[in-house]
Amino acid sequence: MIHHTMIVAFDSPIPAGESYRYLEELGEPSPTPSCDCGLADLDATFTMPGALDLNKRRQSRRPYKAIWVNHEPLG
Repeated sequence: MIHHTMIVAFDSPIPAGESYRYLEELGEPSPTPSCDCGLADLDATFTMPGALDLNKRRQSRRPYKAIWVNHEPLG
């Protein structure tokens, strides 16, 4: 298992309501989306139906940069 965390940086501040909608679309209540999963689960997440469309839709509204931090679970 690995702990997978996505960190997102927007070019300019966004209203709180819009950031919450973004997280809801990701299926995440946390401001720092993360999960513990195996590599096969992680691959399945990025190839699930609608994932690419979601990314394109969000990028077209408010461009952002994302980095992924992966490590062994911390506890």
